[in-house]
Amino acid sequence: MMTLLFGEENELAIRFPAFAAGIACLWMVYKIAKQIFPSKTVAQLAFLTMALCPIHIYYSQTARGYSFVMFFSTLSIYATLKLLKSEKYFLWGLILFLSGILSVYTMQPAVIFILGLAIWILLTLTIPILKVERKQLQK
Repeated sequence: MMTLLFGEENELAIRFPAFAAGIACLWMVYKIAKQIFPSKTVAQLAFLTMALCPIHIYYSQTARGYSFVMFFSTLSIYATLKLLKSEKYFLWGLILFLSGILSVYTMQPAVIFILGLAIWILLTLTIPILKVERKQLQK
């Protein structure tokens, strides 16, 4: 769509979608940290760490699709946390499903992350001590 709007040789058309996904990923990291730790300082520190991490900067410049995979993966984590906390199961389940599909569609090795997230959800829902922690998280 960007190449149709700006042409195939335009740098903005090529780089802007990855830039927008990277910025959205930073926002998602902030939201996830705010969900896990209610402290605004911790969320800001997570945001700053993600923004200045040289590994993420390097990969987002060289690896095609890295920004999209990171965004969809962080969206999956956020949707999972909301799914475990809220009662809007359909909405957050749909967001989790779509972000997982789009993450794997962007880069196929992301299926390992999705499987790991599914195992984590399964363990969280079945191990008794984790159920207690989940109930405390909901308060």
